[in-house]
Amino acid sequence: MGSNDFINNYLAPAVLIDEMNLASPELFVTILVSKFREQLTRDRNPAAGDGCVSLPNHLAQLFNVQLKGLIPELNSNLKGSMFVYADVYHILEDMLNNYPAYGVYQRNRSKYVFWDPWHPTDAANVIIAKRLLNGDHNDIFPMNYPLMSFLMGIFLTRRLTCGIIFQAFTFSLLFGFGFSNDVPASFVFGDSLVDVGNNNYIVSLAKANHDPFGIDFGMPTGRFSNGRTVVDVINQKLGLGFSPPYLAPSTTGSTVLKGVNYASGAGGILNNSGEIFGGRINFDAQIDNFANTREEIISLIGASEALNLLKKALFTVALGSNDFLDNYLTPLFSIPERLLVSPESFVATLISRLRLQLTVILLKQKALFQSCFYSASWSHAITILQRLFNLGARKIVVANVGPIGCIPYIRDVNLNPYDEDECVTFPNELAQLFNARLKSLVEELRTKLEGSLFVYADVYHIMEDILMNYKDYGFENPDSACCHVAGRFGGLIPCNRSSKVCEDRSKYVFWDTYHPSDAASVVIAERLLNCDTRDISPMNIFQLSKA
Repeated sequence: MGSNDFINNYLAPAVLIDEMNLASPELFVTILVSKFREQLTRDRNPAAGDGCVSLPNHLAQLFNVQLKGLIPELNSNLKGSMFVYADVYHILEDMLNNYPAYGVYQRNRSKYVFWDPWHPTDAANVIIAKRLLNGDHNDIFPMNYPLMSFLMGIFLTRRLTCGIIFQAFTFSLLFGFGFSNDVPASFVFGDSLVDVGNNNYIVSLAKANHDPFGIDFGMPTGRFSNGRTVVDVINQKLGLGFSPPYLAPSTTGSTVLKGVNYASGAGGILNNSGEIFGGRINFDAQIDNFANTREEIISLIGASEALNLLKKALFTVALGSNDFLDNYLTPLFSIPERLLVSPESFVATLISRLRLQLTVILLKQKALFQSCFYSASWSHAITILQRLFNLGARKIVVANVGPIGCIPYIRDVNLNPYDEDECVTFPNELAQLFNARLKSLVEELRTKLEGSLFVYADVYHIMEDILMNYKDYGFENPDSACCHVAGRFGGLIPCNRSSKVCEDRSKYVFWDTYHPSDAASVVIAERLLNCDTRDISPMNIFQLSKA
């Protein structure tokens, strides 16, 4: 801020002479800084050569000197604040004086410093952002963005920490920068919450390869979202890009060395979950598919390098919602099962099955270490309890089930005439019952399986906080589907080509009947990457990437 106070005020041609006669440059700048001090103090929300005309630059320098002096004053006077002075003048001046060193010439847009009469090009913005992220005190004072995020994470309370870090996190996402290069690959297991297109290649009613899905992604891809999934955002932050769907014909060769996504819409922990949608890939089948990928990685780089890659890679498991929504809670079809099987027994079955599946991912690393061949006799010896662990995983993030009683679909099919605005209690109780057992399972596996780094991601808690405090996150609608056809909350009919779509998706927590919007996914991803043990334990994903 400040540029327009000169260009469209003090230096505006129509008023320039009168303004300059009434106020000297020094007086005008003093007024500006005084007003800026008042605004920053009130809101406590800081914003982030040859041939040049002397007077405007002199005014800018005069303003910048006083502004820089204001920053330490605010840091000193406002307890808990961490104002940082970004010297964009210095950065842009260096670019203009040394533009050939930055690859800037006047041939195409990427070679121009300025886009229009006032604004820098995308290429220039990238350079400025890099300098602010990684530069020294000559560019940004007293610290750059990553260091500020780290210190805020140590010294501030959780809500303030996550709020401030989120601003820096969002800024870095705009330019595609990550803070970590320690994760070589990302392997993803799950359901429609993280499916990126596997269901495009099977016969299924659960598909998202058509409009209006992907409306903010550029095109439909098979993601059940208007944009990205939570794992997409996390992968971007870690500098990995998007993990491709396993079933895509192009997911072969060196592509798999950066990771693969095995998730499938309607998939579940139990093999019969999601049957009403027809084709889907359950967790057991996803593990089988990963075993195939593992063999391909060994053939590409050898057993030793494969072991090292899988040891450092990030594994994400996000399953369980469909085992409730499309199994135990399926309207009409689930009534006989609920009469015969108590919630406690159903959850116990889920956890027992999941224990086998998760252990499989981890224990196969031992087989890989001992031999690059996976023999039938070894398979029989270790039993199914050891499948996934032995596939080479070390760093595994296990996400719990979110507050399914709050999604538009459940709200509409269980509409309470006495309290229409509340989430539905029973589905949320089921999720909480499952999550308590899941957290114990993750802790058990982390203790028993030597070398494993299991992490429990409390998505339920994060989503609950977003729904209760949605305005704090910039949302306006916490309960209805942006992509809707029928129902008070737009939850009665899944999103399809005939659906109506809200104009501003960034203001909705839910994209459709079941799934979060891209904007909500960004908030969830940020909390999992950077926040404390109330969101993810025993460490966040950024810490896990360094472990």
